[in-house]
Amino acid sequence: MKRLLLSIILLSALYAHADWIKLGKVNDRTMFINSEMPNQVGASSYSAWTLMILPKPTEDRIRAYQAYDTYDCRTGGRKLLHLTAYDNNGDIIANFNSESMTQVEYDSPSSPGYLAYKKICGR
Repeated sequence: MKRLLLSIILLSALYAHADWIKLGKVNDRTMFINSEMPNQVGASSYSAWTLMILPKPTEDRIRAYQAYDTYDCRTGGRKLLHLTAYDNNGDIIANFNSESMTQVEYDSPSSPGYLAYKKICGR
């Protein structure tokens, strides 16, 4: 119950402007997707904001990640465009913009990112 309450507080404090849909849990990490997403950006590509809440803060005090990715539903690849890390209070710890990066990642079926891929690409 305490975790659920903390998750609700984090979600409401950090992301009051967005509606988040819970995708599920993998390895105690809870994954959400913005309800207004995904946006089609190519024939088989979509972009979306996701939110991952960790069960407890990391050594670097990170409690949640908000990411903006492009998913290629044809190849199964994902390209990170933006990442923000938050602490327990909802304060930003780090911001990364990687729009110039060309590296494509492939999430394994046992990863939290795969939940977003399944939702976005309908797999």
